[in-house]
Amino acid sequence: MRVTIDGKPKNRMGRSSFWIFMRSGDHELRATLDGYEEAIVPFTVKKREDKQLPVTLKPLPVPAPPVPAVYEPEKDPPKVERVVVGGDANLPKQEDPWGYEDPRPAQKSEEKRWSIGGGPVVVFGVASWMPAVGLVAGGSWRASEYVSLGLEGRAAWLTTGVGGRQIAAMTAGGLLSACGHWRWLFGCALGHLGVMKGDFSAQSYQAASFVDVYPGAGGRVGAQLRVSPSFRVDAATDVLGLTKGTKIAVGQTVIVDQPPVMLSVSLGVGWEF
Repeated sequence: MRVTIDGKPKNRMGRSSFWIFMRSGDHELRATLDGYEEAIVPFTVKKREDKQLPVTLKPLPVPAPPVPAVYEPEKDPPKVERVVVGGDANLPKQEDPWGYEDPRPAQKSEEKRWSIGGGPVVVFGVASWMPAVGLVAGGSWRASEYVSLGLEGRAAWLTTGVGGRQIAAMTAGGLLSACGHWRWLFGCALGHLGVMKGDFSAQSYQAASFVDVYPGAGGRVGAQLRVSPSFRVDAATDVLGLTKGTKIAVGQTVIVDQPPVMLSVSLGVGWEF
């Protein structure tokens, strides 16, 4: 134990007890020992008086020993066994990974740009509102999924005489179309350039005929039914406005004064390539 009195070392031999002469007055003793707190003891000495001065040392707190690390071996992941379920169970892929196949990328069908087709047509407005029956044929180019351009020709003949007379009439011409498509529906803007021809029967009239040119424009609405990747069936209705009407007179009698409108209904098949 190391002891100092008034800052001067005493008890150099390190004994647990010793005695010493001190002058009268106030003094201070300090004692230290490894593992203990320093003790500070103030005391007073009087003349011709013996004095015992006990010193108590308090041990320092002992730090808690470190907790040793505990090694835990890694656990093997649980084994997943395939479960066979009877019946018609439909398990998700996470629970039954063997029951699913990775989806294959969808194969895009070959894009078809061109098409040709044709079919019967009925036209109203050929010098009469009576039906004229004929054929239409043509082709188209598909610019995109929603737009196509087409060119077709048609001809139709009246099934009866004009105005109930022995006067035959027919029309022939070409149609230029620009169409928009949405699913199975389509709509088109039409340009028309055609002729109308009439023939007077020699049995009732002096043999004669007339031919006139009829430009026009209009629209079309229709629907498509796809039978196979290359074949389809089309149905459409056209309305055309012409630059002039048709007027037929015999002598002073007007037989026909047809307005400049032509209507038609068609049904056809097409092949795309």
